[in-house]
Amino acid sequence: MNTEAINLAREFILNRYPKIGITDQNYFILFTPRSGSNMLCGILEKAGIGKPIEAFSPHANYRKRMNWNIDYSDPYQFMAKVIEYQTVNGILGMKLSISLFQEFLKVARQLLGEDFKGLNDFETTEVFFPNARYIHIQRKDKVKQAVSLAKALQNGIWIEKEDEDQEYKKYLLPALYDREHIECCFDLSLSGDVFWSQFLTKYNIPHLSLFYEDIVSNYEERIKEIFNFIGIKQEQVPSPKSQRQANKQSNNWVIRFTEETDWLKNEEIQKAINEGDIEGLYYLRSRMLIKAREQARWHVMPATRYKSIRSLAFRIKRKLLSYFPKKTSNID
Repeated sequence: MNTEAINLAREFILNRYPKIGITDQNYFILFTPRSGSNMLCGILEKAGIGKPIEAFSPHANYRKRMNWNIDYSDPYQFMAKVIEYQTVNGILGMKLSISLFQEFLKVARQLLGEDFKGLNDFETTEVFFPNARYIHIQRKDKVKQAVSLAKALQNGIWIEKEDEDQEYKKYLLPALYDREHIECCFDLSLSGDVFWSQFLTKYNIPHLSLFYEDIVSNYEERIKEIFNFIGIKQEQVPSPKSQRQANKQSNNWVIRFTEETDWLKNEEIQKAINEGDIEGLYYLRSRMLIKAREQARWHVMPATRYKSIRSLAFRIKRKLLSYFPKKTSNID
């Protein structure tokens, strides 16, 4: 990490853009969709430890709901509002998926300009969020995560809060089971987890990795662990702000997908899932996809498509030659 370049870049930002307030305590929730990040961020907000949201969402509808009344094409206004809104009690918290992180980097590099284009992704983040704490939340049960993601992508329900009016659900189209779409969501979630793992490893970033299932089963212990990691001494743990969305339909989809998906029955795949070996699972699944693609291509290549015809022609020729052997000439 180039500390000197980071400090120069931060000084440049503070002098050039005085409305951007850089806080001393920062943390990120690194996530993939339906991994339990909404639950975790709701707890942290309820505890008064920042207000982590998807602040760098590129989606127009999400931005409208924020009512920020800013020009999102202006990186100065955008960055200043993001920091102001998510800072509570002097602590900034923010959710980052891959797409959100890429949007942040785009805005940050617009502000930094050509003079600091040599900063890598981690160093660029450090300019605006010094000494940030990274919390990587994952979901061990990738099938349940995939089912949840497939449903949310169809019906648009990403979070349900306590005492929320349910009237809007009457106007939603029902989510329909699609095995291949769930499989795509499985692979998408898996690749997102590995992206964050490699990012943290590449830049040797101290971080806290947690599984959603561990938070649910050891709620107070895990939340206090997160508080301590962020640097907060707080004994009282608030109840979750959002409620679980899994229902009978979700459970039926999980059962059906598991029954209909042969590769899930692979022993190595099962072992990786049970052990929470996300990277091992990713490499196993990637090899399956690569092999399947190679086989699909091999079957349509001319050498394969006409193999039976060539084989038949060879056998006919050999048979004919057996009836009409070549005559050898005798030279006196």
